[in-house]
Amino acid sequence: MLIVMGIAKVNFVLKYLAKKDENPKMLNIGIMIILICK
Repeated sequence: MLIVMGIAKVNFVLKYLAKKDENPKMLNIGIMIILICK
């Protein structure tokens, strides 16, 4: 379940960042933050 929640959270954050800013660097930063928080 934790893995599923993690994937769902990643997808949500990526979609949010994609809508907010199309800059790929922002997406990479978001991914790094998620990985660090795990």
